[in-house]
Amino acid sequence: MGFFKSIPRELEDAAMVDGLTRFGAFLRLVVPMSTSGILTVVIFTFTLVTQEFVYALTFISPEAHQMLGVGVPTFLILGDVYFWGSLMGGCLIASVPIALVYNLFLDRFIAGFTVGAVK
Repeated sequence: MGFFKSIPRELEDAAMVDGLTRFGAFLRLVVPMSTSGILTVVIFTFTLVTQEFVYALTFISPEAHQMLGVGVPTFLILGDVYFWGSLMGGCLIASVPIALVYNLFLDRFIAGFTVGAVK
């Protein structure tokens, strides 16, 4: 909410005076100005969704439908035997998409932290 509250109401009013509807002003003015906040929420949500280990372990019982986060510790740790190479490979595969998304939007991500907090 801090990102949307930081956008001045006068900008939306000026867009409506110029002939846009309220929805048009939202789409053409407010959404582009708040992309850093939206990207911040998307990155945090993507990270949290990939870490939903307990729910996936509890509710997805067929082995063919289990996700990578559940399958890696379930199938690669058998008692006291750890398959370290496969474990590290699975962890790398799981973390690469998060790292790529973060690095693609790093500038907007950092700007998203400061937009809602500084007034």
